[in-house]
Parts: sequence; structure tokens; C-alpha cells
Amino acid sequence: MIIAYTTDDGLALVAPNPESGLPLEEIIARAVPEGAPHAVFEDSALPADPDYAPAWRLDLSDPDNPQIVLDPQKQTEITRELALKEEGKWFASQLAAGFTTNDGWTLGLQPTDVTLLTGNYVLAKEAAALGGDIPPVIDTDGVPHPMESIEELTAIMLAYGQHRAALSAEYAARKAAILEAE
Repeated sequence: MIIAYTTDDGLALVAPNPESGLPLEEIIARAVPEGAPHAVFEDSALPADPDYAPAWRLDLSDPDNPQIVLDPQKQTEITRELALKEEGKWFASQLAAGFTTNDGWTLGLQPTDVTLLTGNYVLAKEAAALGGDIPPVIDTDGVPHPMESIEELTAIMLAYGQHRAALSAEYAARKAAILEAE
């Protein structure tokens, strides 16, 4: 059995302990604030998806058949939040997968990885201009990859940057589509 009552924040649910021995009226008097609209339901009357619990509302329009219903506006907000959360997980998985070069080794795509690789590129350009050795690129497995020329590193950096930018653009577009959906 579930006691549902309306609060300023939505719907509150109380599951009385059947072993308490207290009569239902006393449980209601203790659990439900005075004057709050309430009803008693079987557990099976609750909507199936608990993700939408913040959208549950008590409908007492028919006193003989009280119901727990979904507030459509709140349901839409929750649906958006859940979809945005899934997109965030997708983006995180793409960043975790990294960028695979044409030679088959992987570079990280997290902000710290981008910073380190960009710093390496700046140093490599300076080294190349001074006739020095170009520092190696370290992949996600910690393996150094020597660069023969600044042009070789530039080609990797261009492909890397394009890949990272494309992922960010796709993530932004996916989020915008969710936020703009009716």
C-alpha cells in the first residue's frame, strides 16, 4: 500500500510498515500534513517508470477513482534532461575512445590531452625553426612516436583538430536538437 499526498514540490509517497499494527487512519494522520490532498493506492498503481517520478501528480477529480498521473510539461522537461544526459555520455565515450592516426596509434581527446599535444606542437615548430629535433608525440599507451618533420606533425595535428572539432560540433548539434524539440 502507498499513501500519496500533494506537496508544494509535487507528489510525496509514503509506504507504511504493514507490521506497525497501526490503523490506516492513524498512519495517514501521522504521515500526511494536515489538509494535504491525499489518496491510498496499491503499489501497482504507481506509474512504471521511476525516472518520471518528479512528474507524478495526484488526480482527485473523480473521488471514487483517484489516480497518479504524469504532468505533461514536467514529463517533457524530464525527457529532455534524460536525453541530454545520454548525449553527455555519448560525447564522453567519444572522447574516451580518442583519435586514431593513419598509422594506427591513438591520441587522447580530453582537454588535458589537447593542451599537451598543442604545447608539443608549439615546441616542435620552434625546434624546427631553430634546426633542432622535433619532440616525439606520445600516444595513449605511453609510446613515443618520433616525427621526421614538422610537416608530418602538422598533418597529424590538422587531422586531430578536425576530428575533435567535428565531435564537438556533432555534440552541440545533438544537444540543440533536444533543446529545440517541442
